Amino acid sequence: MNPKGNRRKITVNPSWEYHKEKQKEHLSTPEIQKIYGRRKIDVETVFGYMKAC
Repeated sequence: MNPKGNRRKITVNPSWEYHKEKQKEHLSTPEIQKIYGRRKIDVETVFGYMKAC
């Protein structure tokens, strides 16, 4: 219950869950992990530097 006394309703969107699972499978392949791992080196350091300045 929230402060007003109303009950909250949680719903699950099966379509959204399906697409999340497919994307998780896609990102877990070794080839994609290699590409995604480079992102931390190539992109995020640049944004961290810009934010610090």
